[in-house]
Amino acid sequence: MINLEEIIKLQKQGEFKKAKKLYLKILKKDPSNFKVLALLGATLLQLKEYDYAINFLQNAVQINPNIPSIYNNLGVAFTKIKKYEESIKNLKKALSLNNKYYGAYNNLGTNFKMLRKYKDAFENYKKAIQLNPHYHEAYNNMGILLSQINNYSESIKCFDKAIELNKGYIDALQNKASIHTLNKNYN
Repeated sequence: MINLEEIIKLQKQGEFKKAKKLYLKILKKDPSNFKVLALLGATLLQLKEYDYAINFLQNAVQINPNIPSIYNNLGVAFTKIKKYEESIKNLKKALSLNNKYYGAYNNLGTNFKMLRKYKDAFENYKKAIQLNPHYHEAYNNMGILLSQINNYSESIKCFDKAIELNKGYIDALQNKASIHTLNKNYN
């Protein structure tokens, strides 16, 4: 008998391939197990198996269409394969189910940024930060957006805030360094 809690523990420990194998074993016996479909979809995202993740997440949504995190995960998967409009549709669905889902706002901002809809991207990053002022990824993403529209001083402030919230946040440190290099400000 496969213990679902043990598989979740493996997943949390980063043992994604082992978790995937065990989730698939459960699904062979119980193909409509909602929880396993959702967990497998999240595991496949971690393994960068995006098309495969989409398949299982869509199956989960057919069983229970009321879970915002599944739509968010679908949005992330579609973003990774550059299907931004499909991602936006899923992220908006997540937000229609939970309008305080700051991660979905952040992900929505990223999709709008990729589509060069900078005002929409800015508004969604801002909303994510309003909902969770300690959300360092949203500050980093806002910084990237501001640097793309040549607002370097504000982008530096966003990177600084992300670093303040998460001291070892390498992405924000690298992004800040890139802006300083771009502006030849080596201080």
